[in-house]
Amino acid sequence: MYNAFYTTHKAKLFIKKCEESKLRSLRKRRGFFFLYDLV
Repeated sequence: MYNAFYTTHKAKLFIKKCEESKLRSLRKRRGFFFLYDLV
């Protein structure tokens, strides 16, 4: 039970990291103006 929960948790974290890296690459492409909006 615990092991299954742990693996799903890790999978969710991995997916989250992938999504964040995608967002970062999109922000880089859009340029610095988009970055200033986030600050």
